[in-house]
Parts: sequence; C-alpha cells; structure tokens
Amino acid sequence: DIIEIHFYNSNPQLTSELINLSQGSISYDFLDKSLSNDEIDSLVRRTSSPSKAKTITVIGDHKSSIIEEIALNLSKGVEYLNLMTDKGVEANQIASKIQFNFKIGANYFFEIGKIRAARILWNVILKEYNVIDPSMMIHSETSNVKNSEEDENYHILRNTTKAMSAIIGGCDSLSINPHNDSETKIDFSNRIARNIQHILKEEAFFDKVNNPADGSYYIEELTKEISEKAWKCFQEIEKRGGYLAANK
Repeated sequence: DIIEIHFYNSNPQLTSELINLSQGSISYDFLDKSLSNDEIDSLVRRTSSPSKAKTITVIGDHKSSIIEEIALNLSKGVEYLNLMTDKGVEANQIASKIQFNFKIGANYFFEIGKIRAARILWNVILKEYNVIDPSMMIHSETSNVKNSEEDENYHILRNTTKAMSAIIGGCDSLSINPHNDSETKIDFSNRIARNIQHILKEEAFFDKVNNPADGSYYIEELTKEISEKAWKCFQEIEKRGGYLAANK
C-alpha cells in the first residue's frame, strides 16, 4: 500500500496476474512493438480491471525534439484510447490507466515547459472524449546522454538540474539514472542518484510547493509556445491517420 511497483520492459503476458497491484504499473508500450489481436484483448482485460495499477505506458522518443516528443506521445495516447474504446472500454477507465514516460534532458527551462505543455494538451484531448477527470500521470526519467567527457562528475550536477526541471514542470514520479553506469562504479553512482532525490526533498524542500513555476512570465510564455507548436505537430500526425498509420 506504500511502495509502488513498476515492471519495465516485462512481457505483459507473463505479468498479467499483476493487475491486482494496489499501485504501480506494467510499463510496456505496445505501440512500439507488433500489436496482435491477442495482445489488444489482453490489454483490454487488464485495463478493465478494478486495479489502480497503470496498465498502459506511453514511452517517449527522447531522440526527437521536444515538440516532436510531446506530439508523438499525445498521438500514442489517442491511439490507445481509440483502440480500446472500439473494444467497449470506457474512455474514463482507459484514461485512468495510462501513464506517460518523458525523458528529461539538460535544457533546463525547455524541459520544464515540455512537462507543463504535455499536461495541458492531454487535458484538451481527454475533454473531447468526455473524460470526467482529465488528469495526466507523468513519470520522468533523466536522460543518459553524456554532454561532456571532461569530468564524469559534471553529470552529477546535470542530473540534479534535470531532476529539478522534472519536478518544477510537475511530474508525478521521477527516476534519476546513475551518472556513471560502469560496472566498477555503479554502486557509488546509484547512491549518488538516490541522494540527489533526498537532497531535493529534504534540504531544498521541493515537495513543499505545488506548481512552483506558476506565475513565472518566462516559463508561462515558453509553455504556451511549446504547446502551440506541439499541438500543430500532433494535428499533422492525426491528419495522416494517427500514430500507427504515420509510422508505417
């Protein structure tokens, strides 16, 4: 009841018994794989269950631009809504079982705007499906892109600012990846990654303020600009038939 359990890249057929998790997720993005009728039916069964665990995960392409990442994630979300409403699942139920995964890069203010813009646009979409509670579950994960080889410890600072972007942007949960993933240093790197979260919570008090970016003219304007461009890109994908059709 206290700890969330998330299964990443798991075979959803082998984790089907986990639908009774009180919280957590089966983090598998079907739309990035071959989507058979059996898989759709299995996904429908899990999504229709009374469990609070997230059964649908939209994983963003962090190699895309910020605008493209938002648009593609939104298009994936709509694809899931359409696939399962066609199978008789109510849109409210589907929306409550979707989580979005966004990678967070080092472009501090733009990453804040990305999270905020994605939430705004997803709310617009869910209102079109008459969803009562158009909330968006966002999990953020720091990117593993190494910006400099001069000193690996620089990446500790980058991980900190990436985490700050995700929190200020309004993510619901956050994973901080180790700054160095070599086998000889992974234990130390994992410890540092955990400590970044502890410091931001216990010493910087990032958990004490809701929507800390509200009222900032620059961030508000940046969010608006990103939203407008991402919406236009999303509409272009939908005109081509949606995520699956556009990626054939």
